[in-house]
Amino acid sequence: MRRQNESPAKPQGFGGRYRLRHSKDFDCVFRSRKARLVRNRFVSIRSCPNSRGYARLGLIVSRKTARRAVSRNRLKRFVRESFRHCRAQLPAADFVVICHAVMSDMSRQRLNGCLRESWRAVMRKRQPKASKSRLCCLLAV
Repeated sequence: MRRQNESPAKPQGFGGRYRLRHSKDFDCVFRSRKARLVRNRFVSIRSCPNSRGYARLGLIVSRKTARRAVSRNRLKRFVRESFRHCRAQLPAADFVVICHAVMSDMSRQRLNGCLRESWRAVMRKRQPKASKSRLCCLLAV
């Protein structure tokens, strides 16, 4: 039973089913031949297709990235929030986001823009390429 002052559950929440929790899940992403990598100066995103039907996220933010735990947790919150917003558009894959040291000094707006661009690049890279025969069929019609 829900208390009166509690808000209803968020439909876009970030529950446990959307997280990579075990080292075997991370190993699958790093060792898979089907894995793709999107990298820029601030973040690297590795992705590997999964059979679950939805996207999952794993985070790696080392102590070299941000010395203080408060800063590392802030970065993780931002990455999780950006993932949560674009999760519906992402393909069914496991994603591991590796934050680089430059990221810890960024402003909130710049961090959001950088993450948004990175997710767009992931979506472009993960889209299946149309086969040549299919393109010929489309052009003939």
